[in-house]
Amino acid sequence: MLFDESEEFGRWEGLGLIPGRVVKIPPEDLNGRPQRVPQVGWNSLFPVKGKKNFEGSILCSVAPGKEVYFVHSYEVKPANPADRLAEASFGGRSICAAAQHGNVIGCQFHPEKSGRVGLSIIQQFLLQTE
Repeated sequence: MLFDESEEFGRWEGLGLIPGRVVKIPPEDLNGRPQRVPQVGWNSLFPVKGKKNFEGSILCSVAPGKEVYFVHSYEVKPANPADRLAEASFGGRSICAAAQHGNVIGCQFHPEKSGRVGLSIIQQFLLQTE
């Protein structure tokens, strides 16, 4: 919904708050083996290539490699790589786990289901709105 367009349930126009698209996760991994989609479960968050941590973002309290909870069949593809905030690996592919464009932030994972790590992310969301 935050992005320009989505493939969920057909092709739909989004709000365009973050330039990019939402696409279905492929049913096979990078080696062509079937993978379970939707991805349901815990997965590690990592900074995008070229960054060592999540400093200066809503993820600043999260150490790289900490796990968060995902339930999704689609992945976001920001048009501008600089809008990628965090990544996770699924099926040998790097997927965008969080994106930020200006003051608009979206998470592909569920902070509310991600235990203490998720609570720290929600706290940062709230602190940034003060």
